[in-house]
Amino acid sequence: MRGTFAECNAALAEILKQPQTVEAEKTFTFEIYQLREDIPDRREISFESYADLERRGLKPEPGNYTKMYVAGSDILPQHAPGLGNTLESIFEKFNIDRPEDFKGHSLSVSDVVVIGTDAYYVDKAGFKPLHDFLSDNRDRDRGMQGNDPRKEEQKQNKPDAPEKTAEHKKKKSR
Repeated sequence: MRGTFAECNAALAEILKQPQTVEAEKTFTFEIYQLREDIPDRREISFESYADLERRGLKPEPGNYTKMYVAGSDILPQHAPGLGNTLESIFEKFNIDRPEDFKGHSLSVSDVVVIGTDAYYVDKAGFKPLHDFLSDNRDRDRGMQGNDPRKEEQKQNKPDAPEKTAEHKKKKSR
């Protein structure tokens, strides 16, 4: 746009008067898994960080978990888009304002959150992607209702999209 300061301001004011289109809400389904009460070594793996499990040669085993809750994203507090914010919204909801029909404990370290076909270990600081958790645990065909916020991020190459670390790529290629 070219012109004087006043002309540019007037043109901008006209643009701002135009009705803004709001993108439709993106909804998805998520699940919460918690360690089963009846597993023999539950005390040794409950509330352990992912790094601590790895040091002991362990990993989250799908057979040790029970699906405690399934819900749509419409129950979550609204935050900025992005996988990190989505996971934080789930964490917030299941610690501060748990739904009445949720029968598990507050979302804690060692729990697993599934969004679509991707699983995330609740770690001491953040969430750790679990690349093979679901392959043994349920049909991978189940999942999204509408758009997956993570896929949208990856399409747009947003900086807050989760990226695989060089170390992860190295482990995967072995």
